[in-house]
Amino acid sequence: NICRSPMAEAVARRTLADQWPDRRLRIASRGTAAFNAGKPADPRALAALRASGYDPVPHIARQIDDADFSAFGHIIAMDRANLVTLTGWTPAGFPGRIRLLPARNGAGIEVPDPFHADADAFHHVLRLIEKGTRTLLEEVLGPPSMNPAGHP
Repeated sequence: NICRSPMAEAVARRTLADQWPDRRLRIASRGTAAFNAGKPADPRALAALRASGYDPVPHIARQIDDADFSAFGHIIAMDRANLVTLTGWTPAGFPGRIRLLPARNGAGIEVPDPFHADADAFHHVLRLIEKGTRTLLEEVLGPPSMNPAGHP
């Protein structure tokens, strides 16, 4: 998890802080495979975040584990392949929800992995993540709070 999920974590943290400043959620990114475990976020992902005004959090990739299913009520997949992996991994009795990142119409969207693409793909992926994250937070938390400037 060196591309999409650290981008989604940064977007979710900032969107939560900006739009729901009075709410707290536990937010973290994980991968479904361990082959990037221990690595930092991809420099292209960090560049796309910074170009859009995000302050990326320090990130070291790690694979999801059984404890994460106890710690998080919502586990969000970026594509259908990871959704299938997560669904098959889910411990019995998991009370939360596993789903694709939602789109504005409520249906899941697949966020393509930009790793083998050019830098423009990271910007495209960031836009998809921004839209889906906003929708997800609205579904989980309700309408956004008013920020100090008085804008939702």
